[in-house]
Amino acid sequence: MPVFLTPQALFSFPGASLAVNLLWRFAAVVHPPFANGVLVPIVSALLVGFVIYLQSETEEMNSKQKSVAIFIAFLNSIWLSLVVMGVDIVSPPSN
Repeated sequence: MPVFLTPQALFSFPGASLAVNLLWRFAAVVHPPFANGVLVPIVSALLVGFVIYLQSETEEMNSKQKSVAIFIAFLNSIWLSLVVMGVDIVSPPSN
């Protein structure tokens, strides 16, 4: 594992989940009630997903391609937040 998170590593799923986990842990140190909440990992995952989207966006993309890329970035961010929170994403939700 590299000592620092590089931009190239951030664009991998393990790198993105590490970044979200680091942001969550940092927020919990700054404000301990954040350790048990779900808001920080969700917002952190959306932020990381947005940064990855911005890095992958090109001027050649038309509006339809950008819309699809934004939607995929949003879905990836949701998945990322669930994984970081330890939610079982394979089994169906139970009541």
